[in-house]
Amino acid sequence: MLVNRTVDTGPGGENDPNRTLAKIVALPSAPEPRSTLQSSPKPLLHWAKTWLGDVPPVRQRHLYFSEKLADPNDPASAVEFYLTVEGQEPKMFDMSSDTPNIVAQQGTVEDWIIENRTRELHDFHIHQLHFLLLDHLGRPINENFLRDTVNVPYWTASRLLIPAFTCGWISATRT
Repeated sequence: MLVNRTVDTGPGGENDPNRTLAKIVALPSAPEPRSTLQSSPKPLLHWAKTWLGDVPPVRQRHLYFSEKLADPNDPASAVEFYLTVEGQEPKMFDMSSDTPNIVAQQGTVEDWIIENRTRELHDFHIHQLHFLLLDHLGRPINENFLRDTVNVPYWTASRLLIPAFTCGWISATRT
């Protein structure tokens, strides 16, 4: 069985109780897999570049999660979610736009500070990029591995600071 764990998504989040998501049953009549893994795969090449944590960043960016109701007069209306660069106006991501929201030079390292200014838990991830978590909720992190996702807790009035973390990543985007 694939079961989700109860997650406190915050006062603005959805009710997320413990529940079964899927039941996986192996049947003798199931078809053979379309592909198989090699029994002796080639080892991955050793990464000859410097470890990400040892490369000084070329810039620091501040980004934040925010959200609003599509219709502020209707509490049941859809919620619009934003990840915005500090100083810019929050706007919905446009998949058809030819203009990227953020441009970085290939091979450079940037530090990003990500804040959650909402009352709902958000996970941060950059599709197909991994990053080094440097600190989480104001506490330094010393990890020797890269991540692809990190949860950013929701904001509460009892917290003096907005939940945030800092990550470093090497750009794989051409400019």
